[in-house]
Amino acid sequence: MIPEPLKRWLNDNYRELADLAGERAGTRRYGTQPRPEEYDRLYSMILRWAGKPTRLLGEGEMGQAWLLDDGRVLKLTTDITEASAANRLKGLDLPGVVQIYDVIRFGNHEMFGIVQEHVVGSHPPNDAATKVALAEIQQRLEAHGIHWADARPANAKLMPDGTLKVFDLGASRG
Repeated sequence: MIPEPLKRWLNDNYRELADLAGERAGTRRYGTQPRPEEYDRLYSMILRWAGKPTRLLGEGEMGQAWLLDDGRVLKLTTDITEASAANRLKGLDLPGVVQIYDVIRFGNHEMFGIVQEHVVGSHPPNDAATKVALAEIQQRLEAHGIHWADARPANAKLMPDGTLKVFDLGASRG
């Protein structure tokens, strides 16, 4: 069964996702919502590519973040700059930066899926030590051609071992 928030995202982005289902948007007269069997087909593509979404972790203007059954996170986004930055980081192991496992572009549209590490921890305090750590992470990203314009504690987590890790690369250019 498709989780309701994911079904809503599929519905909101249906025309763009129709290409994923092996159909071309506009070749049939689509209504404003997919037929029930089309939801199933779109959902099965996500399952094959990324895994099973088990819990909605967050939702914003640009998309959703889902915990997958294997412990990774799937971010569904329409933010091309974040997807581009994630693509540059794919496979790299940079201290303080979320591990990116895969990035997919859905059809010819500006809709993306990013499979990444699940960063568990608490948001760090907005103090001088956090600002220094974020600046160091920002320098590491810059060394890989990524300008992270949203360096703030809300986009990072303090890991159980005391290190800081950035998990949200929105507002990045790369």
